[in-house]
Amino acid sequence: GRGGFGGANNMQANVPRGTPGLLVTFPTGKASQTVREMLNLLDEVCPAAADASASADASAEKKKDIASRLEDELSELRDESKQRFKVHRGVGVNGMVFIQFCPENGAPGPLEAALAILKDAVDAKTCKARWATRLLPVETSSYASLEAIGEMAEKLVAKHFPAPEEEEKTEGAG
Repeated sequence: GRGGFGGANNMQANVPRGTPGLLVTFPTGKASQTVREMLNLLDEVCPAAADASASADASAEKKKDIASRLEDELSELRDESKQRFKVHRGVGVNGMVFIQFCPENGAPGPLEAALAILKDAVDAKTCKARWATRLLPVETSSYASLEAIGEMAEKLVAKHFPAPEEEEKTEGAG
């Protein structure tokens, strides 16, 4: 073997096919700093929808003592099934990490997140991601075959470019 790198098949299995997320590039040796700053930045510019509902539960929480509330919050933070973002370091390319978005846990879309980060950088006139050199939003992925790519492309085009109903009605009437 060649050190602790595993095989190419081993690395590709880390990122589930079809998941949305951000591909983030960074200088070699700065993986942990980049991941930390990107997760902090995503939490800052894309607040969780659960934060709004947390204030509604505040009255019920006041009845509990502080120790039990802290224990509940820690157990929720440790629960991986409730994370909005998951980090995949083994994407098969040095200097690149994939941050998977979990929409079922309130994560935004990758394009919306990337635009929110860019808007924050423009508003602040500085980028808060010191080590991230590129942010590439990934809506989905597929197996590398013409059929699979065609199916994926049809879904993405229909999602982002819906057919206008008015034009279809006027064309059919003429």
